[in-house]
Amino acid sequence: MKKAHRKNFESTVNKSAPRRCPLVAGPCNLNRSGPWPFRASKRVPFAFIMRPYAAEFQDMEDISSEVLKSIGSISARNMSPGTVPEAGTQARMACVVAKDESYVGAGLCQICELCQYAHFGIGELTGLNPNVVLEVGLMFALAKPVVLTLNTARMGLSEIPFDFTGLLLVTYRNTKELREGLKGKVTAVMAELRGRKLL
Repeated sequence: MKKAHRKNFESTVNKSAPRRCPLVAGPCNLNRSGPWPFRASKRVPFAFIMRPYAAEFQDMEDISSEVLKSIGSISARNMSPGTVPEAGTQARMACVVAKDESYVGAGLCQICELCQYAHFGIGELTGLNPNVVLEVGLMFALAKPVVLTLNTARMGLSEIPFDFTGLLLVTYRNTKELREGLKGKVTAVMAELRGRKLL
């Protein structure tokens, strides 16, 4: 990420900070001036992967990482510590999943911080996991792009309890459809972020 683009992005993080934290009933206490909080991202832009932790959703996380790599990005998960990407590579994008990050403090603070620092999110709606719905809602509240995924072999569009018209939604019945759908939506999101000089 170019230095100027990082500065633009960090400025949007500071502006998007919640005014009131439901945990402390006052201003948000997250330290935005300290070190980059997420080890998996290695200070590169990242997509926050929001999914239920049941084993059946591991494919969604793996395919999201694969898609980011296939469109000129690299996943921090596959980088050994201290790895420096080659000069001239396209914008790198890491995948960060909350369960993979060590965190001290309230779980809601970790999720809030992930949402604030993420460039965009990918959220699995299948099963309407309450944690995922909360994370997606927080990303929307912070005006972050979110690509939603829904396995229509397991859950119909009519079962979603909110209007998803105009949202970035990938419906799929198998991993091939998920991969192809994510490629198109993630490419569009990354192009938008580059256009806004946030990547």
